[in-house]
Amino acid sequence: MTLLLLLNIKTFHHLQDQNLVLEKIHKILKPEGILLICEPDIDNKLINLFINLLKKSHIEKESKFFNQQQIIELASSFQLKPIKTKKFLGNIFLLFKKS
Repeated sequence: MTLLLLLNIKTFHHLQDQNLVLEKIHKILKPEGILLICEPDIDNKLINLFINLLKKSHIEKESKFFNQQQIIELASSFQLKPIKTKKFLGNIFLLFKKS
């Protein structure tokens, strides 16, 4: 099975091994397939404060958050080329195309 479009909405930071997931995504995406990742914008001071409060209360203790550049670098290492990014309401929307 191969996919043309795959969405990852506010779950990337919950994954134990983001590298493994991106490797699997690369395998199932068709050539020129699209991946959308939506994650909290940790460069936003208010979002960062909220995440730190959640971590201190052990709610998000195991989560690993990435900023925009870190997500782009990680995805690029799996031949996922960033084609559009947008910050909106404390979130980052990143659109990638499999190259």
